[in-house]
Amino acid sequence: MCGRFAQGILSFQNIEEIPSDFLGGAVYQKEASRGGTGTSTSTSNTSNTINETSEGVYQIIDVGPSGAEEKVELDLTRVHNYTPSFNIAPTNTALIIYRAKAPPAEDGGVSHRYIFEPAKFGLVPLWAKPQDPKPINEGKDNQGKRYSRELGKHESKYFNCRKESLDQNKSVWNSAKNNRCVIPVQGYFEWQKTKGEKIPYFVHSTTAPIVYLAGLYSHNHNYNENFNVNEEYLSSFTIVTGPVEKTDENSLAWLHARKPILIKPASKAWYDWLDSDKHMDHKLIDETLNTSTNPAYENVEGYRVSKKVGNPNNKSEDILKKLVPNNDSVDSFFSSKNKERGKGKLKTETVSSRDETKPKVKEEQGQGHSVKEEQGQGHSVKEEQGQGHSVKEEQGQGHSVKEEQGHSNVKVKKEIAGDEKAEKGSTGPPFKRTRQKQDEEMPKKKIKKEK
Repeated sequence: MCGRFAQGILSFQNIEEIPSDFLGGAVYQKEASRGGTGTSTSTSNTSNTINETSEGVYQIIDVGPSGAEEKVELDLTRVHNYTPSFNIAPTNTALIIYRAKAPPAEDGGVSHRYIFEPAKFGLVPLWAKPQDPKPINEGKDNQGKRYSRELGKHESKYFNCRKESLDQNKSVWNSAKNNRCVIPVQGYFEWQKTKGEKIPYFVHSTTAPIVYLAGLYSHNHNYNENFNVNEEYLSSFTIVTGPVEKTDENSLAWLHARKPILIKPASKAWYDWLDSDKHMDHKLIDETLNTSTNPAYENVEGYRVSKKVGNPNNKSEDILKKLVPNNDSVDSFFSSKNKERGKGKLKTETVSSRDETKPKVKEEQGQGHSVKEEQGQGHSVKEEQGQGHSVKEEQGQGHSVKEEQGHSNVKVKKEIAGDEKAEKGSTGPPFKRTRQKQDEEMPKKKIKKEK
C-alpha cells in the first residue's frame, strides 16, 4: 500500500522552478535552469530551450518517443499557494500531473500538454454529492469547512486503488479509469510488520531525486463549497498499488506484500498510461502497471526512519533522516534482513562479546579410559569412562550429581548436598570439545566399579 509520501524538495520548494526540473531533467533527462518570462534557457542541447510562452505556461522542443522533434507544454496555471511537505497523508494536498488533449501538432502545434494540479490525497468520485454539511473538528479552533467530514471519509477510504480492481466492474474506479495521472514524489513511506511492532522505512531512488507513482484523478463539480482548483472543481486522486513477489526484479518483498506502482518517465508505459484516448483494458493494465519487470524500480532502496513519520503533523525534512537503531536485539534481527537485500547494513554482534560466554571444555583420554570436563558460569560437568564403566559428575551452586554405569548397564545416580533447583539454575551451554592427555596425568579420583 502507499499511505504516506514525500513531495518537498527541488522544484516543489519554488513553483517557478518546476519547468526546468520536469521538462529539463525529470522526464527528458536534460540539465536546465529556469528562464524568466519572454526569455529562454538552454539545455544540454543548445537547440532546445525552455520558454515561458505566457504566465505559468512553459514549452520545450525535444525528441519524442517516435524519434521526431515534438513540442511539449507544461501548464502551471492551476497551482496557487501550494505548500510543499515531506509527509503527505490521506486528506492532505499534493501535486499531480496529467496530460490534457492538445491541439493537432501540424504547423508547430503542441504534441504533449502536461497539467500540474493540486489535488486531495484520496479519491472523491465525480458522482459523489454533498449530503452531510457537518465539518471536521466542529466547535474547535481548527474547525474545517462545511462537508469536510463527509469528504474526509471518501478520501480516507479511496487513497489506494488495487491494480486488480481496475479489471473489475467497480463504480468508484470506473468513474476514473480514463483520468490517469502520475504523482511526482521523492519517495514513499512503508511500515514493515515485525513481532508486535511496525518499523517505518523510506523507499526512494538512489539515482533520481524524483520518481513517479501511477494514479487516477477525479474532478468533482458537486461540492462547490470545497473547490480547490480555480473555483472550478474539487480535484482528488488515488495511488495505484500492485502485488509484490520475491521473484520480482528489484523485489521489495522484504518490506511489504504490496507496493505503489512506479512508471519510468518518457517510457512507452509513461505515454500509454497518460494517454486518455487509450481505453483502459486488460492489456493496458498489464503493460503500463507492470510490477515484476518494471525498469522504474531499478536503483530503488529502502532505509529505516524515525517513527515520528507516523504523526502527519511532522512534515519537515528531518523525518527523511536515516535511522541507525542502537538496540542489539533489533539490530540482530534486521541485519539478517538487510543481508538478504544487500542494502542498509545495521550493527551486528561482535565476536568478542560471544566468546566471553563460552564454557571451558576439557577432555582427557588414556588407554581405555577418558575424562571429559565442561565448565560454564557457576557449573561444571565431569564425565569419566573406562573399560565397560562410566561415571558422570555434575556440580552446580551448592549441588552435585554423580551417575555411574557399569557392565550390567545399570545406572546409579547419587545426589550430594544442595537442592534440585540449584542444578537447573546455573548450567552452561553443553559444548563438546576435546584434547588428549595420558592416564598418568589424569586427576586422582576414586571410581566405584560395579561387579
